[in-house]
Amino acid sequence: MPPHKPSILSTYLGKITRQASIDIYRKHSSKKRWGSEYAISLSELEECLPSGSSPEQEVEVNLLAGTISDYIRRLSPETRNVFVGRYYFMDSIKTVAANNSMSESKVKSMLYRTRLGLKEHLEKEGFSL
Repeated sequence: MPPHKPSILSTYLGKITRQASIDIYRKHSSKKRWGSEYAISLSELEECLPSGSSPEQEVEVNLLAGTISDYIRRLSPETRNVFVGRYYFMDSIKTVAANNSMSESKVKSMLYRTRLGLKEHLEKEGFSL
């Protein structure tokens, strides 16, 4: 309680609750936390994607995107959900496992096999890695 008596206790308690909720939200959605998941998930894909970002490669980038989309469409729905959850939504392994009702080790092995398959598919389509 504050040193003086608040005129409306419910308003005072509502303000405290609101501030606590905002603090918790900011803690859970800080850029530092988001950035680390983003960096980790991108580093996992580094070995599957060709490097380079010159303007001359824009056509190749579009072809690459189409090839990746074709590969993802061919995956089973379960594998596709895991792959998209991890690399599109940048969810943690723990979150992906919880969303798909499976263990973290199963998610890790699915992602590893899917990345290997993607790498093979890209090489077969003529992309150098």
